[in-house]
Amino acid sequence: MSSSTNICDGCGCGFPLRQDSQLCCKCEKLKPHPIGSESYNDISQWPQCVSCGVTRRNNMPAPSQGEAQTCGSVACSKEIQGAGYRPTPSQSNIPESHLDRALHTSNRFNKGRTMAQKPGPGTLFTTSSLLNHEHGGGAPGEDKIMVAWQVRESKAKAVNTDLGSSAKKWAVSTPMPDVKASLVESLNVEWCRSRSTPLLAEEVTFRWHGSLLLDPNTANMTVRDFYAYYSAPSRASIFMSSVPAMWKGMAKTNRAAIYLELYIDVSAFHLRSSGEYNLSSALVSSRRKRALSSTSEGANRDYEATTRRNPSMGPLKSMFVPTSSSAIVVHKVSPVTLKKTICTADNITGVPEFEEAEIEVSGVIRDTHFAKGGMKYAFEFKTSHGEALVAKRFYRLEDTDSPSSSVAVLDNKAEIILELRRLTLGAHLLKEFYKHAKHKGVDVYTAIEFATAWLGQEVQESPSKASETREIDSLHEGITWLVEKKRAKIVEHFTFTLNHQTRRQDFCAKTIHAFAHFVYGNSQRSVVFADIQGTPAHVSGRDVMVLFDPMTHTPAGDSGIGDFGSEGIETFLKDHICGDICVALNLDKEVPLDAVEQPNENDDDVPSSP
Repeated sequence: MSSSTNICDGCGCGFPLRQDSQLCCKCEKLKPHPIGSESYNDISQWPQCVSCGVTRRNNMPAPSQGEAQTCGSVACSKEIQGAGYRPTPSQSNIPESHLDRALHTSNRFNKGRTMAQKPGPGTLFTTSSLLNHEHGGGAPGEDKIMVAWQVRESKAKAVNTDLGSSAKKWAVSTPMPDVKASLVESLNVEWCRSRSTPLLAEEVTFRWHGSLLLDPNTANMTVRDFYAYYSAPSRASIFMSSVPAMWKGMAKTNRAAIYLELYIDVSAFHLRSSGEYNLSSALVSSRRKRALSSTSEGANRDYEATTRRNPSMGPLKSMFVPTSSSAIVVHKVSPVTLKKTICTADNITGVPEFEEAEIEVSGVIRDTHFAKGGMKYAFEFKTSHGEALVAKRFYRLEDTDSPSSSVAVLDNKAEIILELRRLTLGAHLLKEFYKHAKHKGVDVYTAIEFATAWLGQEVQESPSKASETREIDSLHEGITWLVEKKRAKIVEHFTFTLNHQTRRQDFCAKTIHAFAHFVYGNSQRSVVFADIQGTPAHVSGRDVMVLFDPMTHTPAGDSGIGDFGSEGIETFLKDHICGDICVALNLDKEVPLDAVEQPNENDDDVPSSP
């Protein structure tokens, strides 16, 4: 039998004794059910034989530690012995349901012992944080996977037990970067007991037990995809078979779990905390604060808020007492139909062009925003096909506007259009930057892209409650939303509105600073990208840094919210220091930043756009 016959076309897993030529048994059972539905999630958790691919809810023998899941047949048990696994004992006379009941009873008794441990004064456990903890960053009732962690510092031969360890169940839809950000926040409680500066998420990476590196393009997966990738038979023996001694008891429960290390890049931390890169002016007050400046999830991670941790705070308890199910919030939604408008850039000139497509996207949008930035609200929007998106609109346009003020439909539309224009322009210039680097023969970090977005104007009969508008008719058009994909909450800042100083020395950061220099020259010194920030994401099978919500400074000061005109451009000329990528691209000589001057018309090395 050819190897291609054994590979499932759906999940991509190999089953040596499978006879079907296309989908495995589990993928066939999942096929009729919508992704994310209750039945789909239920079937996803059924045990599956690693030899023949058979899956059943019940009557599958429960494997012990070090054993692979089989259907219990003699043929399948013999097949996996050659792969280094011990076969699942098919003669077990204890039903899996009985084992589950015994484990549940044990957990209930253990939970009762912790109920008396009340949180002390000054606890951080608010209702919101407890619900988020209980749901593992996902929706109520969503499947969860345990993530256990220890801490290892760079150049250390063993984990640092002084910095603690813990374990928590995470919803399978949670991006791994969000898991890391939450764990780093917990880690900082202990870290700051002896240090005045907290760790940033980008200074910490995931590794497997024993400091084993992750495979490329897996760090930004969701918890579900991450677990599925590493628990595949070809990888499980390498990455998941080694369990730290402290978690051996947990591993015996045979519940889905991941055992990781938080690897601290001590050199990067010391470089930042030593004060070599001055960030004091990064939070300079502005006449117009940027709009929702975090991610589509809307977590506005201002650097100042990140660094003002209280080192005297007590550590979070690793033994969590969950809230009751009666605290679950039911979100109200409104049906919407959005007329889609896309924006593309001319391949030669780079001028953004808007195209109103004959496409309408239907779905539901939550009545209340889940995040609020300085000027924008963010609402969760789910299409009729189940795609999770985020819709943004302005609720004020000036710092002087009151928080309760509203923005006219047409004014909101004008600013939302400029937001999309910036993203489109950034994507075009990034493409030109990569072409220029290739032409020069200079290596740059290529896993960077700008967020894709589109305009969605409400065209249904009645406006959504989220829009806060009264009617839609021939005289009153519906609200226009900026619609983006839902991304992780974690945000990494590279520059700020009026501060462009280097704060990181990794390959990605150096490339982004060189890109900012290139943009200034490519645009004939008429555009400066500011407040460059991004979110780690898994896109088309690879880990990338997705840049979003950028701001621009232009001579006329009319490119959108946060454009400081010539003043903003001057801050870039003053702050930017050419790194080795700028020098390799010869930008320090071809596009000098000491003065604003007209470009040389004969300069062909840095192509410019009108």
